[in-house]
Amino acid sequence: MGRFVNPWSFHQFTDGYGYDFMILSSLKAGSKMIKSIFATALAGLVALPSLAMASDYAFRLHNRAEDYSITGFYTYQNGRWSRNWIGGSINPGQSASLDWNSNDGDCVVPFRVKWRDYGSDDFKLDWCKGASNVYMKDKGFTYD
Repeated sequence: MGRFVNPWSFHQFTDGYGYDFMILSSLKAGSKMIKSIFATALAGLVALPSLAMASDYAFRLHNRAEDYSITGFYTYQNGRWSRNWIGGSINPGQSASLDWNSNDGDCVVPFRVKWRDYGSDDFKLDWCKGASNVYMKDKGFTYD
């Protein structure tokens, strides 16, 4: 009788977040499709922890003011104002994507908007309410 050769093997991996998992793969020469499917599944498993850790506080800052460009966006935490979040300016009718890059901290955080040729205004927003868009206006702001 001939010797049985198992064309399948298990491979154990550890992703960058400390999760161990195993995949079953074929060692046969003609199994490129199966290897491709397992490689795609592996990439998806590795991406899942990073998606879970993604920030819930990404938002888009819109300039709905008539005549003023936004030249600064700052947040107030730990007793001081942050660095300017935007590099350059957001002209009337334009917007920019911003992200806290964290889910930590207080929900209600003051923020400051600096305007070219006007000065700055301070506001407060409960970021935990899921502000996806912040619309700066000539007077005040709205969000959704």
